[in-house]
Amino acid sequence: MVDRQDAEGTVRCLREQCHLAPWEVADPIWMAQTLLGPESVQYVHLIATLEELHQEGDRTIIYVKRGVPEPIAQWLTGHALSHWIRRTSCGRHGGMRSEEEALCDYVAAALQMPHFAFQRRVNETACNLQQLALDFGVTETSAALRVGEVEDRPVAVVLRNRLYVAGPDWFERTPEQVKRDAVYGGPGIITTRIGDSARRTWVQYVG
Repeated sequence: MVDRQDAEGTVRCLREQCHLAPWEVADPIWMAQTLLGPESVQYVHLIATLEELHQEGDRTIIYVKRGVPEPIAQWLTGHALSHWIRRTSCGRHGGMRSEEEALCDYVAAALQMPHFAFQRRVNETACNLQQLALDFGVTETSAALRVGEVEDRPVAVVLRNRLYVAGPDWFERTPEQVKRDAVYGGPGIITTRIGDSARRTWVQYVG
């Protein structure tokens, strides 16, 4: 599980260095250019992964795979930026690689959907995923998972061969149980199809 206090601390550190107020929304590419320079985010073809963080002399460069959709490019930049800040002036870097990657995934989404502004729009839109995705320039899947983090309640996005869960650490349903919930529902369970794909289901536990 992600250390949410650590992750939100990393988000606050990045936002403070960009002089952003709690209610302000700023995309991660702008944040990277503000902190690392106007040429710090570059789109390239020949990289092994979708994004890479490089130190070239005194310059830090974030390479993003050319051709990825804009919401994904923003998320990838936020992921790389969270690695950068945790290796330099804020937070800490260490522990298992998988744990650090999961934490940076969380930070990337939280940069796109900052807590205060996102929770306000969740209330104003009655948790309309399509509108939230438009408002914050993200996918509906990302918005669905961020609802769980901001509202501190269990949610899941179920794909055909994959499962994403967000929300409080005490949530203990197994992947098999969550997949059944996505198909059959039940008391205290709300299921919604996600517009990103006909095979994605948003499961909310409200009971």
